[in-house]
Amino acid sequence: MKSVNHLSRSFSRLFKKKVAILCLILIVTIYFLGIFAPLIAPYDYNYQDYSAIREPPSWEHIAGTDFKGRDVFSRVLWGIQNTVIITFVTILSGSLLIGVSLGLIAGYFGGKIDWDNTFPRPRVICRSHSSFYFFNVDSCFCFYG
Repeated sequence: MKSVNHLSRSFSRLFKKKVAILCLILIVTIYFLGIFAPLIAPYDYNYQDYSAIREPPSWEHIAGTDFKGRDVFSRVLWGIQNTVIITFVTILSGSLLIGVSLGLIAGYFGGKIDWDNTFPRPRVICRSHSSFYFFNVDSCFCFYG
């Protein structure tokens, strides 16, 4: 009998779902466009064409131009590039640095700092985890609401 590891089983189940594959292709395409935006974008991010202010989509400007004559398609590609950079920085700094550090501390000290077994209440690690969620929700309300 052939031994199949957990990762290969997970990928085989993922590839059986058509919607998941479609979403994966879409995400990879968007990130590809963001990474190669300087090569793909027909115009520079701040290039202004004063003769084409608020133009509808055409062969020259695929998505049209804005009120300053800038190409909308080029600006969207450059915006995707900013999103790709922010995503990688957030993953590296937030998830890896903070998450792995807290996990190592909780694993080393055991139940002394992460959970109180005598009276079920969270201790330092669980409370710090909750404060990270509050900061994210609070920052959303501060900037957008």
